[in-house]
Amino acid sequence: MAPAIAEMTRDAQALDELCVFGDAFDGTASLIFYGQSTANNGDLATGVNVYLSGNRMLAQVPATTPDGGILAWPQTNAAGQGTPILLNRPEPTWLCSYATLSASALVGDTVCVHGSLLSRRGSNLAWVWITDAAGVNCQFAIVTAVTQWRIEFTCPNLPAGDYQVWVHSGRGGKYGWAQASDLLTITTAAALGLNFAAATKDLIADFGAAVNTPATDAATAINAALAYSYNSGGTVRPITVTVPAGNYYLTTSHAGNAANYPGAVVKFVGQGGGATFQTTAAFDDSTNANSHMMDFGACSIAFQNCTILMQYGPTGASSADMIRAGTWLNFTGCTLDSHWLAHTVTVQHIGASIGPIGFNGGCVVKGAGVYLINKGIISNGTSWQVTNGQDNLGGVITAQTGSRHHIVADNFQHYDITNVALCGTGRILWQIQGSSFAGHSIHAESNTATSFGEINTNGGEKFSSDSDHTDAKSSASVTSATSNTLTATFPGAGANSINQSIAIIGGKGEGQCRQIIGVSGTTYTLDKPWAIIPDATSTAYQSACITDWTIAENNVQGSVDPNGPIGNPSHVPPIRDGVSLLTQNFDAMGYRWNVCHNAASGLQNGFARNIYMFASLVADNTFANCLNAYLLDQGTPKGLVYRRNSGAKGSGAGAAIGHAYQSRATDLVAVDRHNLTDCKIGLNVAGTDGQVDLWGCAFSPGSQVSGSEDISPDPQPVPVNQLNGTSFTGFAA
Repeated sequence: MAPAIAEMTRDAQALDELCVFGDAFDGTASLIFYGQSTANNGDLATGVNVYLSGNRMLAQVPATTPDGGILAWPQTNAAGQGTPILLNRPEPTWLCSYATLSASALVGDTVCVHGSLLSRRGSNLAWVWITDAAGVNCQFAIVTAVTQWRIEFTCPNLPAGDYQVWVHSGRGGKYGWAQASDLLTITTAAALGLNFAAATKDLIADFGAAVNTPATDAATAINAALAYSYNSGGTVRPITVTVPAGNYYLTTSHAGNAANYPGAVVKFVGQGGGATFQTTAAFDDSTNANSHMMDFGACSIAFQNCTILMQYGPTGASSADMIRAGTWLNFTGCTLDSHWLAHTVTVQHIGASIGPIGFNGGCVVKGAGVYLINKGIISNGTSWQVTNGQDNLGGVITAQTGSRHHIVADNFQHYDITNVALCGTGRILWQIQGSSFAGHSIHAESNTATSFGEINTNGGEKFSSDSDHTDAKSSASVTSATSNTLTATFPGAGANSINQSIAIIGGKGEGQCRQIIGVSGTTYTLDKPWAIIPDATSTAYQSACITDWTIAENNVQGSVDPNGPIGNPSHVPPIRDGVSLLTQNFDAMGYRWNVCHNAASGLQNGFARNIYMFASLVADNTFANCLNAYLLDQGTPKGLVYRRNSGAKGSGAGAAIGHAYQSRATDLVAVDRHNLTDCKIGLNVAGTDGQVDLWGCAFSPGSQVSGSEDISPDPQPVPVNQLNGTSFTGFAA
């Protein structure tokens, strides 16, 4: 039987190391690579086998392979060559329009395609082809922005309907096209129920508001606008409400009434220098456990060029939201300020209908963060001057259950880091919490975070985290499988497994992961066919899984405690828990994640702990002043590649007490061309029960020579012949 590839690292160029899981490999198995980027530079060469055991391989791309689309196929002496896989092919996933906050777009809208390998780094080159299923209505879209992980294009003028979106990154010729997982629905504002332009009213002239008059309750005018749109339960009348510049005061518990105006569609647009809505006094929540400044219920609401201030919260201890909405909510050029009030959430967005919450046009959010239930967030260029620690908020942005999150070019900072009572434990930038990871897609790109990490608490801030994941997760032997199903008895699994995932962690088909779209007894229907069908020799792992997670080009700076650190007083610089790119209790799986080209400092752990990662890439990151630059503790990475990352602990007495790279319970992990300095311990592989491969890395203790170790424990559990040119220089032992 010819050898076959189940899963492998898809991002590759010359000298990169790749993790490969296959079938029908033998002791002669190897990979052949063919690369070509011009008409005349085609190159066919056999890769270097760094490691080969059973159906697992670590292979290096030949030095002569040109950058571009690369074909890789397995071969053995006895069976010949198997089917090739195209590396560097674009992997587009989900879509969103910045106007509609969904995969439905109006002609002229800016639409974003998320994914990986969408362009060659630094080339800013990509094409987008839009076509209906029949290929009748089709054209190239105008591309307006390109990165490796994101393409923005203008929705073309095509008839209303559903369209495939195809992306090409300039690699692979005719084989380099790939289709996004979402269809693009070209539609109209009226069809979406968001036709704000259908009519224009004025908050003062039409609904009786009074500007700069604290004694007049603006809630009455806001409710009148909602009532006009609601139209007494008849045909909803979408409206734009102009709000003349000035201050509008809310004196009652809230504007809007979730029960009275369901389905209303209203856009409030501040005029001139902008309009400000603000509370005038603390409101009595003794008769309403959930009094909110603005409660829009099942309405679709937009604010543009407005400021919303909540200087006063509830008089009691009940939780209150500055803004609560359940259908569709979008802010453009707005400031939201909840003033760090106790028991307050700036925005709580709940429900499972139209779409997520949107922040565009340079919004500013101050005070508490936002809490999303069954919702996601589309945020571009938002300034978050906020803290968490308020009631149910686990982070600046807290998301519960399946959602899509697009956070690009945002800035996060603690506005009042010294007030521990308000800042709480300072845990994370955002938190995925609740009963399920399933359905979450995370895209965080080109964001900055400054001064994160608490002075007097031990939580620190993490870029992403989960501490509340409670899904059943278990492994089981496979009973049988077809091209797109798997039968196995997972303890505790059942109908609630929809949108969760199954990974093959051993036996035939190892390394593959598929999402569950249907359940019948112990048989699971999957979202796409297996590359290699598992059988009774296979072991499967079932859990929630984030399959589309990109953290790229971010700059995350941790805080320094001027009063000295907890634990060891010799820490210099004194780092608290700091910031980590990924950390804390990820008991669910992560599949094909990309954590690339980030810069971070002031960290406890530069990257990761407790994460079950499969077929993922952590590349070209720079971590400075890290207690542990790379920490994999208790999780089980499988087929994970660390590539060209660098880290330095910094100078000063006792500056590097941690590990440059610590790995436990790893399984086929490649550590490729790292440059890590000031390491107390260069490599800690205590507890490793799988294959860890080092290739061309450089470790040095810098100023931390006393008591330093190159590899711990000693004797080394990683044989020297698997270090592949890695150097450990200047260590004491």
